[in-house]
Amino acid sequence: MRPHWSLPLLALSLAGAIGCLALHAAWMLGRPGPFALAVALELGIFVAWIPAVALFVVRAKARFGSPFAPALVRSFFPTFFDGTPPWLRRAAIVSVAYAWLFLIARWAWQLKDLEETPPAPADPELTAVAFAFYVLSAAVLAGAGRERGPGPRAL
Repeated sequence: MRPHWSLPLLALSLAGAIGCLALHAAWMLGRPGPFALAVALELGIFVAWIPAVALFVVRAKARFGSPFAPALVRSFFPTFFDGTPPWLRRAAIVSVAYAWLFLIARWAWQLKDLEETPPAPADPELTAVAFAFYVLSAAVLAGAGRERGPGPRAL
């Protein structure tokens, strides 16, 4: 049975992901969105991410007895994505790779820049990272209430 709090947070996570993707696309098209929207989306990550991490801790504790168990390291992804539909699990992994790509691009771009410019909330790498956090939160929250019993299993 799905907890009553998971659906609104799942909807918020998906809406945040869409907002970040829209800001990201706007920047890439040369039409940056409103700064206040970017800041709100960056801060909104915590509203979805903290419950997702708390749910992960509950799952890890139920399966391994502790969220710090050595066995958890070996089966991190199956525990993190417990009960998540496969398409959303793949979307979460792809979103993290996409954000990593933009972070590496920013780093490489600033290697030649003598006066480093600090990142702003509407920058493409930060909107990509925010997108990844929202999709990861949605992936964790989508599996709420569908956890499987203790024991290791393949991703």
